[in-house]
This record gives sequence, structure tokens and C-alpha cells, in this order.
Amino acid sequence: MINDEQPINRNVDIFNDYINFCADLCIPQVTVKQYASNKPYITKDIMILIHEKYEYFKAGDLKTYNTLRHKIRRDIIKSKK
Repeated sequence: MINDEQPINRNVDIFNDYINFCADLCIPQVTVKQYASNKPYITKDIMILIHEKYEYFKAGDLKTYNTLRHKIRRDIIKSKK
């Protein structure tokens, strides 16, 4: 494939194509959905807390709801920094 008779640019292209081929075989690809309303500072942990907060609100446990609401607010401030 690579030899001295070909121009150096062609050898580099062949080498790069082979590296990309190997990477495509070995490295898994994951599709990530990104929405326009997603904020970069909202992490997965914060999203879990938000869902928990709504569950406590639906159940009528306002004490736990308020505790989670304050924790979420603190975590968002930390995440923004």
C-alpha cells in the first residue's frame, strides 16, 4: 500500500484512511440527542434531582420537595461556576 514510488501526500492519505478505518471498527459510536432548550450547566445528576422533585410534589410531600428545590438551586449555581 505505502511505498517510496508514490508521492508523499498519497502515502499520508493512505495511512490516514487506514487509521480511520481501524478507528471506525474499534471505537463505538453513540448518538446523543441535543435540544435547543438544554442548558449546558444542567448535568445528569441535576436532571435526576429535578425528576425526584416532581415526584415528591405529585405525592404531596412539600417538605422533601422544598429541600430538593433548594439543593437543585445550589447545584445549578455550582455547575454554572
